[in-house]
Formats: sequence, C-alpha cells, structure tokens
Amino acid sequence: ATSAFAPPSPLKSTLRHKNIIALHAKKEATFGMGCFWEPSETLLSKDGILATTVGYTGGKPNAKAPTYDSVCYGRDWVEAVRVVYDDTIVSYDD
Repeated sequence: ATSAFAPPSPLKSTLRHKNIIALHAKKEATFGMGCFWEPSETLLSKDGILATTVGYTGGKPNAKAPTYDSVCYGRDWVEAVRVVYDDTIVSYDD
C-alpha cells in the first residue's frame, strides 16, 4: 500500500483550476512522472481538465516527508500530478 498524495512543501498551494464549482462529482486520476510542472500546465490546457495539483506519491504509509533525494533518486517517492477532469468531455484514456 502507498500513502496519500502529498503536496510539496513549502509551497502553500499548487492547485490550478479553471472552475472550482465544476469540481463536484467529477473524475480524478493521479499520474506519477519524472517532473510535474510542465505536464501539469499541459494537462490544464486541455478541454475537460478542470484542475491539476502537483505533489508526490508512492511513499510507504509511515514514510518521512518527501525530500529532494528521495524523489530525484527514486527512493520512496515520485513526482505526480493529480488531475480532476470532466469525463463527459475527456476520458481517462485521452
């Protein structure tokens, strides 16, 4: 099992949204990748993508908070983008 999605620290808020009201009852997916900033912005520009949040995922349940080394050198965590999307406009496979 893995721990919950962990937004990076010390960033206060990484949520990028188009319409916060539209977030209710939509689909959500988290994608692990090597870097989250560019994919987050690219995804947000697509029709049907309502919000992106960057962070880290993959740490064990009692893992320490992610550090540069634990992310960059493949130790417990990976950079990830959480995507909230409207599945009437865009599918998970898209």
